[in-house]
Amino acid sequence: MKLIDLIKTRRSIRKWKIDPISSEIIKDLVAAGKSAPSSHGSNPVELIVVDDIQLTEQLLSDRLQLKKPPHYINSRKWAKKGGLENYEKVSPPPLLVVVCGDQNKCEDLSSLLIDMSVSTENILLTAHGLGLGGCWLYVYDESMPETEENVKNYLNIPKNIRVLSLIALGYPNEKPTPDNKDVKSFHQNKW
Repeated sequence: MKLIDLIKTRRSIRKWKIDPISSEIIKDLVAAGKSAPSSHGSNPVELIVVDDIQLTEQLLSDRLQLKKPPHYINSRKWAKKGGLENYEKVSPPPLLVVVCGDQNKCEDLSSLLIDMSVSTENILLTAHGLGLGGCWLYVYDESMPETEENVKNYLNIPKNIRVLSLIALGYPNEKPTPDNKDVKSFHQNKW
């Protein structure tokens, strides 16, 4: 598949088969994440691969999953707004990739957040190209710093390391409806 087709067809997957992901595929995912461009060539991104089901459940313990498609995964705080009766425990994926970054390697937090975001996208696109389904689960949120602290505690992450996201990955057990994004509309030279 051409890269543009991967970009256009990638969708968030929130239901996975229990099949394990091979170490070769994990190495490809890590290589993709670590190959992302970074601010001033600082290479601050660090990745933690989690395939231990109990640890995965701990990391997802503050999240709930919408019972019906599109199976959105939200923090308990956001799920309360939508009505807790509409949510259930998250089906744990076979693999989580925790996207972190060393704050000491970047000039500012915004550069670090951008670098980690680019790495996250590389991993999601690579996963899609390898037949996996993935979902970006935010961790960094100024309004809920406890989410990042919980992840850091579970994984013994040092203070200078920030956590942007958990990427839930597995072989898809759902086929989401394609997005109808208007890719023909854009501005050229001026608004």
